[in-house]
Amino acid sequence: MQAWLRHLHARDLRFVAVVLIDLVLVAAYLAGGYRGLGQEGHGWRRIDLEALEARMDAGDLSRREARWYHPVQALSGQGEGP
Repeated sequence: MQAWLRHLHARDLRFVAVVLIDLVLVAAYLAGGYRGLGQEGHGWRRIDLEALEARMDAGDLSRREARWYHPVQALSGQGEGP
């Protein structure tokens, strides 16, 4: 038997078991998430293309910034560069 196998302790085996359980749980979570991607109301955000096209046709969207957007302005007293 190899030397490193003889020096394994119970805590080492428990650590390896915890890591393997974590990997299995992460894989199960990811697999479950991919399975439900096509379902309605799954929690993933999707663009409602019909509503977007209706707003574009109605002229509700324009080529300007949103009302909440404020461009960054330089503070007074600060120069353009060094």
